[in-house]
Amino acid sequence: VNHATEIVTGRSREELIGTDFSDYFTDPERARHGYQLVFSQSSVRNYELEIQHNDGHVTPVLYNATLYKENKGKTIGVFAAARDMTELKRVEEERARLAAAVEQSAEGVLITDRKGLAVYINRAFEEITGHVKADIIGCRPDIMTKESQSQWYSSIREALHHGNAWAGRIELKKKDGIVREVDLIV
Repeated sequence: VNHATEIVTGRSREELIGTDFSDYFTDPERARHGYQLVFSQSSVRNYELEIQHNDGHVTPVLYNATLYKENKGKTIGVFAAARDMTELKRVEEERARLAAAVEQSAEGVLITDRKGLAVYINRAFEEITGHVKADIIGCRPDIMTKESQSQWYSSIREALHHGNAWAGRIELKKKDGIVREVDLIV
C-alpha cells in the first residue's frame, strides 16, 4: 500500500494491510469481479471503479492490474494501480454541458478546421440555412454565399489567421435558393 492509497481511502497503511481491499470501493462486488478478471485474463486495463474515502466522498478511478509472478512462473500476487479520474470526469461533464448548450442554441453554429472546412454545425444552423450536416461537413462555408461575396470569406479567414474576431452582415443563400441577410460573428 503506497501513500496515495492512504490519501484516497483516508485510512492508514496499517489499517489497509490484511483487509479485503474490495470493501473500500462503492461497489465491492464489481471490485471483486475486476480482481477475478486479473486471474482469468492475466491483467485488467482501465476498469472503472469508485473508491469510497473514510469521510464518505468518492473518487472515480481506472483500475489496472497485472499478475505478479516469480521466476518459475508461479503467481505470487497482483500488482494493481488505480488512476484518479476526478479531473477527467469533471472536464467530460463540462464538455457535455457545453456541447448540449451549443446544440440547443437558437443561434446557428458552424465550426471549421484550420483549412476552413466545416467540421460541425448545430441544429439551428441547419434550420437557418436549410443545409444538413451531410451538405456542409467537409466543405467550405462559402458555398452558401453569392459569388460576389467570396471576398467576405477571404477577409474572415485573414482575420482568423491573425487571431482576430470578425463581425458583419452577409447574404446567405439557403439550400432552396432563397437569399437572406444574416449577422455573422467569427
